[in-house]
Amino acid sequence: MPSQATTLYAKWTINQTSINFVGGGDSHSLAVSSTGRVYAWGINNSGQLGDGTTTGRRTPTLISFTGLQVGETIQKTSAGQIHSLALTTNGRVYAWGINNSGQLGDGSTTNRSSPTLINFSGLLSGETIQTVIAGQLHSLAVTTTGRVYAWGNGSSGQLGNGSTSNSSTPSLVNFTGLLSGETIQQVSGGAYHSISVTTSGRIYAWGYNGNGELGDETTINRSSPKLISLTGLQGGETVQMVVAGSYHSLALTTNNRIYTWGANGSGQLGSGTFLNRITPTVIAFTGLQGGETIQQISAGNFHFLVLTSTGRLFTWGYNDSGQLGNGSESNSSSPTLVNFTGLLSGETLQHVGAGAYHSFVVTSTGRLFAWGFNGSGQLGDNTIISKNRPTLITVS
Repeated sequence: MPSQATTLYAKWTINQTSINFVGGGDSHSLAVSSTGRVYAWGINNSGQLGDGTTTGRRTPTLISFTGLQVGETIQKTSAGQIHSLALTTNGRVYAWGINNSGQLGDGSTTNRSSPTLINFSGLLSGETIQTVIAGQLHSLAVTTTGRVYAWGNGSSGQLGNGSTSNSSTPSLVNFTGLLSGETIQQVSGGAYHSISVTTSGRIYAWGYNGNGELGDETTINRSSPKLISLTGLQGGETVQMVVAGSYHSLALTTNNRIYTWGANGSGQLGSGTFLNRITPTVIAFTGLQGGETIQQISAGNFHFLVLTSTGRLFTWGYNDSGQLGNGSESNSSSPTLVNFTGLLSGETLQHVGAGAYHSFVVTSTGRLFAWGFNGSGQLGDNTIISKNRPTLITVS
C-alpha cells in the first residue's frame, strides 16, 4: 500500500548534510539534502532504494544519479508502494523500483535498482516537470504549464486518459473541455485514484471510487477527470490543497477548513465516526488555537498528519503500529494532539512526512523524530522495532 505524502519538506542532519525533503513509501523512506543528494532506507526487495542492489538498509544510504546535467541536482522525491520518483532542478524525472505495471514510466515493465531517467514526449517549448507524485502503482506529474501526465497501473481509470489500461510511458490526463482559464496546480495519488486542484481552487478526481474516494456522491469509477463539488464553502473560500490516502481523500480550503471523504474503517476521515462518506464533509478541528492555521498535511495508507503554524502536530486514523505517535496502538477517529513533552528543547516542529504505516517530523533545530512500523528499518534508527511515540533518530 502507498504513502501519499504531499509536499514534505524537512531539515535534519546526516553526517553534516542538511536534509530539505523527506517522505515514505510502503516500507521504505527517501530524503533529499540541501545540496540535492538523495538518501534512502528500509526494504529494498525490488530496488526501491535505488542503490543498485536489492539489499535492505536500516540507516540512510546515499543514492547515485547518472546523467545529471551541469549544476543539476535533485529537489524532490516521492515514494509509491514499492517504487520511487525523483524530480531534478532542471525539471527532469528519475524513477526506480518495481515496474510491473509500468509505474516507472521508462517504456518497460522491468524493475530498476538504480535511478532511470524518464522521457516525457509532447512537452511544449520551455515546459518542464514541476511536481511528481507516486500513487500505489501509478505515478503523476504536473508541468510548469499546469498539464498533468500519468503512467503505470490504470486498472480503475486512475491515469485519467479515458481507459483502464496500464501505460508504461507518461501520457496526458484528458482535461479537454473541463478547464476554463485555469490550470492544474497540484495533484495527489491514492491506491487506485487520483485527485487534483486547479489554480482557481476547483477539484477534479478520477479512478477507483468503490468507497466514495472521488467525492462525487457515487461509488462509480471514473476513467476521466470528474469535477467534485464541496458544499458549505464560505464566501470567497476555495480549495488550496488536496491529499489522497489509499482509499480516501482530503481537501484543505483557504479558510483553513478540512473536508474529507471515502473509506473510514479506521477513522481516517477524522469525522469522529467510522462510517464511509461519498460526499466531502467538513471535519471538526477543535484543537486549533486562536490565529493558528494548518501548514502541512501528509497521508499514510490510512492515517493523516497535520502540522500547524505554531508547530503543533495532530494525527488520526489507523494506528496498529503506533503511527499516530500517541503512545498507543488504538485507532483514532478524531484529530489528536501528539505529545512532545520532554522531547523538544527550545525548538518547534517544522515539517512532517508519512509512509504507509510510519511517520516523521523535523524540528526547527534540525532534529528528526520518527515513529510507527519499523519491520524493515524504515524509521532509520538501525533497528526493526516499531515505535508508538516520537523517537529521536540519530544517524552517524
